[in-house]
Amino acid sequence: YTRLMRNHTSTLTPDRVRLLESIGMSWNTRRAVTKDEKWLKPYYFNLVALQHKYNMIDVSEHYHEYRGLAKWVKRQKHDYDKYLQYGEGRMTAWRFGLLQSINFARMSTTCKEEIASSPNSNNERWAMMYIKLQAYKEQYGSTLVPTEWQEDPSLALWVSTQRVKYGQLASISTMAEELDGQGKVGDTTAGEQRLRASVALAFNYSYPGQSHQGVTAEDIVQRISLLNEIDFVWDPLEEQ
Repeated sequence: YTRLMRNHTSTLTPDRVRLLESIGMSWNTRRAVTKDEKWLKPYYFNLVALQHKYNMIDVSEHYHEYRGLAKWVKRQKHDYDKYLQYGEGRMTAWRFGLLQSINFARMSTTCKEEIASSPNSNNERWAMMYIKLQAYKEQYGSTLVPTEWQEDPSLALWVSTQRVKYGQLASISTMAEELDGQGKVGDTTAGEQRLRASVALAFNYSYPGQSHQGVTAEDIVQRISLLNEIDFVWDPLEEQ
């Protein structure tokens, strides 16, 4: 909430703020004072945070990052299905709506053991979302996915995350491409070197080939390049 009020990146949207305020959410205290606040804090917020962090809907393999989250999800799944079938139980319409907004029905109740992933696992997830964005552009003629796109909330979240992560490097990438056009084919040009150096500085890469969660500086350079190839909208305000 504080990040949202300061215009920083936040998983809390204005619509969610209004919903929370409708139940008397006390923003000025760190303690939950209503049953719905206790339901939200920390579990629901933690679940949304995981979706935002990993750019995917089903984050069951990451439940272990928050104590008690796996058990909470399992309880909600039971209450969610009961409410969906009979319209009764411990689940309320308000909670049901919030769970629907994050595609809760597609989540697994199983807290999977952390999979020993290959260095490309993060890149594979990125590539899958990139393909979705390509399909979106083919259908709608733009990469400007609405932030509250109901058909695929995970894609909307992923697109927003790309802007936050790589937006600061987009202009450097453009200049790099212009400089590369002046160099010789096959050479490591000044523009390419500048972009790699900027990525290394921005993401704290100390040496070539260093990996953070399976992602290298070269991977990030390639991601930015691929996004530019499909005219990725780095600043939505410029499109309005």
